[in-house]
Amino acid sequence: MSAPIPTPARRRRFTFGIRGLMLLVLVVAICCGMLVSAVDLKRREAKMWTEIIAQQVVTFETLHIPDPVISQFSSTQPLQFGGSNRRDGRRWQDSDSSWVDEKEQRRYRTRIAVAGGAPDGSTALDPIVIEDRGGELNAHFIAKLVAAYQAKGWAYRVVTKPSVQTP
Repeated sequence: MSAPIPTPARRRRFTFGIRGLMLLVLVVAICCGMLVSAVDLKRREAKMWTEIIAQQVVTFETLHIPDPVISQFSSTQPLQFGGSNRRDGRRWQDSDSSWVDEKEQRRYRTRIAVAGGAPDGSTALDPIVIEDRGGELNAHFIAKLVAAYQAKGWAYRVVTKPSVQTP
C-alpha cells in the first residue's frame, strides 16, 4: 500500500481588520513624523547659516568701513591699521585695531574683537561677544555695533579685556 498523499496546508486568508488598519496608520505616522523632523532640521540649519553670515557682514561693515570719527582724530603720527576676519565651522571672529606709534610706544585708537556663531550640533546662535580691548575710540564703535545688533534683534554681550601692547 502506498503512503497517503499529503494535502497542502490550508492557507490563512489575510484579512484587513482593525489591527491591520491600526498598524498601517502607525507605520505611516512614524514615516511622516521622521520626514517632517528632517525637513524642519534642514529649515532651522538654513536659517542659522543665514543669520551667521548676516552677523559677519554687519560686523565687518561696522568695523572696517572707514569712519569719519577716526579720520577726524588728529595726530602728528600716521595712523596704522590691523585686523582679521575668519570663520571656523559654525564660529566666526572679527577684530580691528588702529594705532599710532608715539615715543616708541603704541597708542591704540581702536582695539575691538567680536565673535559669534553656533555650537556644534545646535541650530541656536550663541550671543555675539564684543571684546573691548582698550582703545580711545572703542566706545564709538561698540555703540555702533550694539545699535546694529539691536536693530536685527541679535543677542550680544560686551566684555572688557585688559589692554595688551601688541596688535
